[in-house]
Amino acid sequence: MSFLRSPKGFTVIEVMVALLILAVVLVPLLNLVDYYSQANVRARRELTALNLAQAKLESLKNAGTVTDGETGDLGGNYSYKVETIDTSGNRITVRVRIYFNLTRQVAVLVGEVPKK
Repeated sequence: MSFLRSPKGFTVIEVMVALLILAVVLVPLLNLVDYYSQANVRARRELTALNLAQAKLESLKNAGTVTDGETGDLGGNYSYKVETIDTSGNRITVRVRIYFNLTRQVAVLVGEVPKK
């Protein structure tokens, strides 16, 4: 068995065991990197959607009018829908829903718009 051992290096078995240990350690780490990368994309999308919802709510407040069921495009694959919840009193309570790619709801913001 002296042909497997070299005085200057490692045996084939030692190299194979080292590679196996390296693979066992690296595969879960690569899965974690992928998971956190996807989580970062989702968080960025949700933050963008919340900012867009806040901006839409502010534009409704400035306009002073709300159209129930109003929909529109916000650019960047985002769209919105405005729903009237309550119109009693001197304020209109509205729900602004933000969608990504027209189907996936990303954010919902409820606020009040003063009646004019």
